[in-house]
Amino acid sequence: MGPVLEISVSKNTRYHNRAIPCDCRQSCLSDCLGLGVIHFFRTASWGKILFVTIFFAVILLLTFLAVVFPRVDKTIRAAISFYGSFIYWYFVTTAPILFFFWFAPRVLVMSKTLQWAVFVAWGLLLIFGSLTVFTEKYRNRFFRGYRGRSESSRPALML
Repeated sequence: MGPVLEISVSKNTRYHNRAIPCDCRQSCLSDCLGLGVIHFFRTASWGKILFVTIFFAVILLLTFLAVVFPRVDKTIRAAISFYGSFIYWYFVTTAPILFFFWFAPRVLVMSKTLQWAVFVAWGLLLIFGSLTVFTEKYRNRFFRGYRGRSESSRPALML
């Protein structure tokens, strides 16, 4: 038997000092979620409360429809797959830009020798990227991994 929760409301109730077995982890999690929901409903505006309520009602409706109708389930899975593919390619294209955005000011404070080394490395990266796109041999090698995949996981522009 797990831990025991002692409830003491008042001496006039029949629940006074009655031992109830409980799982403290589950109780703590549900208490935290409950307090978060209560705090949200006390502090949020009516518009925000209405938006959250409608949002969860739509999610619940889509869940029930997906259970009943396989076509709805397939459509929802395709939409989630498309969203995941979009986020992946967004990250793949944005991460190098963010790195160079972060790295560019640091290059300006380096010595001239290191600036030249970074400039040469950047030029080699541009040459490699150009070869990957402009020559058929490297383009086929680059896109070889995407053959046989679904359309949602391919990049938007296939040459």
